[in-house]
Amino acid sequence: MAGGTYIDQDKLDQVAAQSPDLAKPGCYVFACASPRGSLPVYVGQASRNIFREAFNPRNINNLNTYLSYRKRGRIELYVIHQSAVRGDTGELSRIPRRLVGLSQAASGAGSSRAA
Repeated sequence: MAGGTYIDQDKLDQVAAQSPDLAKPGCYVFACASPRGSLPVYVGQASRNIFREAFNPRNINNLNTYLSYRKRGRIELYVIHQSAVRGDTGELSRIPRRLVGLSQAASGAGSSRAA
């Protein structure tokens, strides 16, 4: 469906209601599934709510654009949430850069970026 919407808001609302950990701060990775594994597409960090940040209007638009150029595949969301919100979040802030480095090493390309 060229130029259409690929991200279903109703399904997103269902996932958010079923997964309370997505309301926590943390990091997330969008990846495109393929028969040979997953290709990281975007790495981001949320200081308050992973789900709201991951699926903000800009990210949804970017995902829809990305998917419109793919012949097949589906988007996967990997989440690393902070279990205790109190205290130093220094480690949490270092995770996105580490994930970008790992994904670049695995894919051999520099297309992923940190938010």
